[in-house]
Amino acid sequence: MPNYYTKHAPQLAQRYNSLNSESVHATWKPYWPKPGALVLDLGAGSGRDASWLHSLGAKVYAVEPSDGMREQGRAYTEGLDVQWLADSLPDLSEVYKLNIRFDLIIQTHQTNAIAFAAVNVG
Repeated sequence: MPNYYTKHAPQLAQRYNSLNSESVHATWKPYWPKPGALVLDLGAGSGRDASWLHSLGAKVYAVEPSDGMREQGRAYTEGLDVQWLADSLPDLSEVYKLNIRFDLIIQTHQTNAIAFAAVNVG
């Protein structure tokens, strides 16, 4: 039986992609990656942030445990230099195999939930 995220991947991807990454991440703008930065996007889901980070010039490694969401993300970032990994917290065994020291690690799922709650409340 597929998990919630796989079962509802197309609808979730559409919802997540309706938010602008620059707005979602505006509070930490001084720390946005510089061109060439190595970025790990944990729970990369729809690929929205992976695509945005790539547009900033970062080399992005997108981690997504849900098969359905990973498919959505791969489709959204098709043609971009984004490496997708089937991995999950707490182990991140596939990430550790890369033996890379990342310049930035982001995890946005809770930020999306807060943004949607704000939109739905007011």
